[in-house]
Amino acid sequence: MKPHEIEFMLTRIGYKPGWTLVYERITGYINVTFRAPDTYDHSKDTDINVPVLVPDGLTEDAFPEWLLDRIFSIERHEAREYFTLDGIHIFDPHPELTLPDFEKRRIVAVLRGKIQDLIAQLDRLGG
Repeated sequence: MKPHEIEFMLTRIGYKPGWTLVYERITGYINVTFRAPDTYDHSKDTDINVPVLVPDGLTEDAFPEWLLDRIFSIERHEAREYFTLDGIHIFDPHPELTLPDFEKRRIVAVLRGKIQDLIAQLDRLGG
């Protein structure tokens, strides 16, 4: 698709209120931007910008499904940041940025204990 075709398609596509999709001709990326509560401090909001590279050879017919798949990927990433087990962000895609080493060790210990409990339950059930 040519840049003007991508820009035109984006004028026709809608998604969640507050989300914007802007094509940058110079870089070839669509900037997907939105505001969301901070993962660790829900009293604060954070502005998020995810650049998505438009692949060469993408057709107009394939564009909406391709873009929706990129949005699914962004939403999945956000869900991993928010999902907790016993207050622990066990699927955080950025643990190296947010968790001190002792917290990482605690997560491993908690998960090991839960796995051992599940194995014991299966053994009791004859599984």
